[in-house]
Amino acid sequence: MSEATKIEQQLDIIAADYNIENNLIHFLFFIGIQESGEGFREFTKEEKIDLIELGGATVLAPFGYYTKVDTDSLLPYYVINPDLTLPEGIQRELLLKKGIVAYFENHTHEISSS
Repeated sequence: MSEATKIEQQLDIIAADYNIENNLIHFLFFIGIQESGEGFREFTKEEKIDLIELGGATVLAPFGYYTKVDTDSLLPYYVINPDLTLPEGIQRELLLKKGIVAYFENHTHEISSS
C-alpha cells in the first residue's frame, strides 16, 4: 500500500470520526477553530480564511515551514520560515495531509474533550 493511499484511509477515518467532509479546506478550517479556542460559531468570510490559514500553519509547523511566535494575542501566531520553500502541487497536498493526520494523532484527546 502506498503512503498516499494509507494517508487517504486515515483521513477517511478522521473525517467519519469528527463528521468532517474529507476535504483539505474543511480539515484546515476545523483545526484552525480548534487552535483558536473560539469554538464553533458563525464566522465571517475573512475569519474563515484566517482560520484555514491558521490550520495550515499549525499542520506545517512540525515540518519546519512555519514557526510559532509568542505574542500578546490569545490566538496562535506563526511566521513562515524563509529558509524553506513549500513544495508545490501534489507534494504540498501530501505534506498537508501528513500534517493533518499527525495533528489528529497528537490532539485526539484535546479535541474530543472540547
